[in-house]
Amino acid sequence: MLDEQLDDAVALALNALSGRHGMTFESLRTIGPGTKDSAIPALCGQRGFDALVSANVKDFGARLPLYERLLESDISVVVVRPGHETLTPEVQVSILSLHSREIGWRLSDKPPTLLRVTRSEVKERSLDELLNEILGEERQLP
Repeated sequence: MLDEQLDDAVALALNALSGRHGMTFESLRTIGPGTKDSAIPALCGQRGFDALVSANVKDFGARLPLYERLLESDISVVVVRPGHETLTPEVQVSILSLHSREIGWRLSDKPPTLLRVTRSEVKERSLDELLNEILGEERQLP
């Protein structure tokens, strides 16, 4: 499931490539607009989602409790990190489609995991590693 930071058109674009990566995407904006973070793990479980795809947001620390609850609920988390690019729908589709087969492989029949996805790579991360990465980048901003 794509969370509210990602454009709902991204689900349609990625579903057009489902034959390549074997995944189906739905958007929280479409199936549950206004859903509170605390209700997202239950919604994912009810709808049979294996993962929540999210984006690197300015207030990342506020998302940590959600990511922890998802992982505890056996739901993986995929965090898109666009670097210095603006996270337009085109950039969202570009990054996710570029790595869709690897993401699918890393999520299939494995314990829940946290994946960080950038234009150049897909990496498994712990919540602490991802937080340190993001905080380190914020400290380096002019």
